[in-house]
Amino acid sequence: MFRHHRKLLLAALILHAAGLALHAGVDLGWVDNDGTPSGWLGARNATFILTLNISSSEATTGLDYFLVSNDGFVGGTSYFTMTNRDITGTSYNDLYFTDAQVEAPPGNILNPRTDSDLGGILNNVNNANVPGTYLVSKYTFLVANNTPFGTYTIQTTSNAGTGWIGEGPDFPESEFSHHASYSITVAAPQWNRDTGGSWATTTNWSDNIVPNVATGTANFLNRITIPSTVSMDGAKALNTLNVDSPVSYTISRGSGGTLTMGGTSPSINILSGSHTISTFVTFSSIGAVNVSSNASVVLSGTFTWSVNGTINVGTGASATLSGAHTIAAGRTLTRAGAGTLTISGTQTPGLGAVLNLTGGTTNINSTNGVPATATVIASTNLSMNISGSASVKLGADQTLKALTLSSVAEIGAQGLDLNSPATAGAFRSVRVYATDLAAAKSALWSAVVNAAANPGDGIVDSGVAAHLNSRLGIAIVPDLHGDQHVLLRPTIIGDLNFDGTVTIADFIDLASNFNAVGITWQEGDLNADGTVTIADFIDLASNFNATYAGEVFPISPEDAATLAQFAASHVPEPGLIGLTGVVILMLSRRRPMVGRTFLPAMRNRS
Repeated sequence: MFRHHRKLLLAALILHAAGLALHAGVDLGWVDNDGTPSGWLGARNATFILTLNISSSEATTGLDYFLVSNDGFVGGTSYFTMTNRDITGTSYNDLYFTDAQVEAPPGNILNPRTDSDLGGILNNVNNANVPGTYLVSKYTFLVANNTPFGTYTIQTTSNAGTGWIGEGPDFPESEFSHHASYSITVAAPQWNRDTGGSWATTTNWSDNIVPNVATGTANFLNRITIPSTVSMDGAKALNTLNVDSPVSYTISRGSGGTLTMGGTSPSINILSGSHTISTFVTFSSIGAVNVSSNASVVLSGTFTWSVNGTINVGTGASATLSGAHTIAAGRTLTRAGAGTLTISGTQTPGLGAVLNLTGGTTNINSTNGVPATATVIASTNLSMNISGSASVKLGADQTLKALTLSSVAEIGAQGLDLNSPATAGAFRSVRVYATDLAAAKSALWSAVVNAAANPGDGIVDSGVAAHLNSRLGIAIVPDLHGDQHVLLRPTIIGDLNFDGTVTIADFIDLASNFNAVGITWQEGDLNADGTVTIADFIDLASNFNATYAGEVFPISPEDAATLAQFAASHVPEPGLIGLTGVVILMLSRRRPMVGRTFLPAMRNRS
């Protein structure tokens, strides 16, 4: 048979093998499609390639081995079949059979202890008897369609009394024990590189098929060991996209990448880890983005719902829409789950679009709609509904067609926080162009009133605390174009008409509704208790001629007298003298702002 060369030295190539008794002087190792000995991920009915190398520091003319896969051959069935054995540019001779014979079944299945036909002799005239690393063989295997998911071992072995061929007059035969072991994991088809790359490259997928069909699935699972970017490179179609990895994937546009989610109930599923999808995504069939508990995703590319859809963010999970976001005309997007959704990209909802918020916390940090100008009417396409246990926090003004919060009788707390900035004079506003403005104003004010008694259940403004003597108010007012709408914003207490200053006009509105029940801020309910009382008048009087920005104007004797007279006429004895004195004292403390003049128009006298 063959003889063992006693002077072979250990080479530098590290093989992917554990527990092998390698003699000094030789290294036999596998390299897979990924160009590394990292462990190939195979898929049913797919091919994978293994390259076998031999490294030696001495002349080596041949070897004798065969392949086995004990755990890949069960009950007379082999899970791996060799379909090709080709080393381009070299001369390779089978020890026992020709290439055609080796590739013909049943000799090409990995049947333990019978595959001696896979053995070979190294006989490359270019490197025979020359120390170095030699390409021994290159095998292409087909994974059987019935292979159970799991990890299997393919390894080289030899019979007793066989081994290496070497030079010299006295090299006795010895059993060859320098064998290479390789693990292959057979799993669902998936991204199969321990790095990034192009989506469009066939060999980057474990089944050698690029996912690109409306009924197809693309899996990005626990393959990578460092954060990696997959470039979509062109238009692709899918039904399901699964990302399940503790190491971060980024799915980028690359060269004009777009992804259309179609078929039946398409879904993007972030099952674990933190990931980014920056390619353009369009849902063409009713579907969902699902983020499992404690996972997170940033959707930074253009995202379009051309149909109804759902974003479901699980407990402890987060999703961020930082790219341009569109809900098509007449379509409804439902936000579900207990996690956090942040919308920060440009929003361009179509006419009649609806955003239903049914759970979790949603941060809306970009505007919906376009406010009116003197020459252009407001753009008001989106209706926003808050129900269930949803909590919404604004980071930008909103211009809406409708805004509804579920009835206070509904189980759970539905909250909207305007979250006004702390800068002096700054505020967050919500403008609603409902068909029935009076009904919309009444319903929204009820939510303000409810939140005053039940924190978190209704409409609040957590930023109002930074603005002295200010509260959240509501009124029907004209916009710059002259169109009436419901305006919800914080302002100085007593500013009923939202002109920014508490003036005699606000007092007249309050006085005309004194003792009325079931009215709103605009009519004088400043403390959100559902009626206009002397307590509301005191709040207004204490801020008379003050502005939301913190400025204070001098008060005229006529205005002071009017307020004092109202106080005197609406408080029964014996509190008359005391209350009138309090009002006069409050007004007398108003001082002109030194060095500052104000235009009469700012006083808004009537």
